[in-house]
Amino acid sequence: MAAVNLEFLEQLINASASNDVMQRTLADIEFNAPANVAIYTPEVCLRLSKFLKYFNNNLLKNIEISANQERIRTGEPLPKGVIEGIPDDFKQDKLSISAYFRIFCTYDPIAVNHNGHTRVVTLNAAGNPQAPQTQTIPQFIQYFFTGSQFQINDALEYIIDAEALDNTVYDKYAMPVILFTANAGDNIGNVVLGPSGSLNKFDVNGVLVTGASPYVYAGSYDYNNLTQVAISNKRKLTGGTDVKELKTKYSFPNFLLGEMLFKVHGTEEAKYVFKFYDDKNSMEFWIKLYPGTWFPYDSSKYVFPSGYNLVERADGIIMYYNTVTQTLESNFPLGSYYILPPGGDLTTVINFTNKYRVIQREVALAAAQVLPSNMSDPNIQRMLQLVAYMTNLRAIKASFIPPIIPGGGGGKKKTKRTNIIKYMAKSKKKHYK
Repeated sequence: MAAVNLEFLEQLINASASNDVMQRTLADIEFNAPANVAIYTPEVCLRLSKFLKYFNNNLLKNIEISANQERIRTGEPLPKGVIEGIPDDFKQDKLSISAYFRIFCTYDPIAVNHNGHTRVVTLNAAGNPQAPQTQTIPQFIQYFFTGSQFQINDALEYIIDAEALDNTVYDKYAMPVILFTANAGDNIGNVVLGPSGSLNKFDVNGVLVTGASPYVYAGSYDYNNLTQVAISNKRKLTGGTDVKELKTKYSFPNFLLGEMLFKVHGTEEAKYVFKFYDDKNSMEFWIKLYPGTWFPYDSSKYVFPSGYNLVERADGIIMYYNTVTQTLESNFPLGSYYILPPGGDLTTVINFTNKYRVIQREVALAAAQVLPSNMSDPNIQRMLQLVAYMTNLRAIKASFIPPIIPGGGGGKKKTKRTNIIKYMAKSKKKHYK
């Protein structure tokens, strides 16, 4: 093709040519064509290289921040990943829960792009881009859970940290592993959500009973957790046959929300959230503010391994901070359990709220399309966890009065952080129990 100069940059700035035209212009450049080689000499390329590196390191971030303001104003979709162009109100250390979510739903990509008003580019089953169209949360769930691998990957790009080496999920989107049992046979429709609730999940020797629901599914996270519970309990067994105490211990239910756990008597419900991390990504992860930072659960009902503290994320999901490794984990640590005496009322230990039941129902519909033997597959887990996350977000948006209107206004998965935890450095005595 003919020689191509850089006049198109001026055209782009002056809006005398569209983005599509500019992209086609760049795509058509044959860099090694004789006419272009005469322009892009090694000397010119060196100058361009230095400029592009400076541009990327010093200008691109600010351009993206400003560009996001225009995307939000015009209803264009936001780039997947971290929030760009956060307003000053979001830079405070503490916000009311309602203020936080109104800002989140205005600036977070996963909330904005699936609000039913923003027009987003999706893929067809063959992986080809489709014309931009609006997408609600239910439509997004349908898109990726019944879609092709191209569509699944497109959806998961929202939650997977592109800069992480192990494809971990951003802390703000992370959901716990989804526990299950299974009806007899490895058939579609046999998945039963939730851990084993059987009083007889241990035999007379304290060994787990595996098999069809309600017994434990072999090799599942529930199985691994209860195995650790049994190991920790061995010292209390008499002659290896007294399992009365062991039978009172159960794995926690799925999608554990702070509102499902009983708190220390006298604890008031959180009214504010604050930034958990004190680094450049601090705006990406907020937790509910309780006295002492950690979630104040009733330790007479719930037991967690030593070295773990609970936090309640802004959206209500419980997460676990390992004080030894300084990692934040979305799965309850192995060896965790709640206590329910034989014949006891489960509602005195776990509060199965309406929000939980909605999440449970939506994930159950999705899990009904999965073979029990595939339930522990990391990709299946991520898809189900994304269903749970989006359903929870939808319920939160609808819970505010007035509701948060679309468009704003108004595995053991670990994610390691080596930065300083906000407030903790000020007073370890205050925050570590």
